Amino acid sequence: MNPEKENWTALSAPVNQLYERNIMRYFIFSYNIERDP
Repeated sequence: MNPEKENWTALSAPVNQLYERNIMRYFIFSYNIERDP
């Protein structure tokens, strides 16, 4: 097994969570701006 790949997999879960949270925040932010004149 590739140790580099294993480390990346261990890191990818928290990174994915952070990334998804930021995307949700961005969508909510854009949505609010579009609704407010």
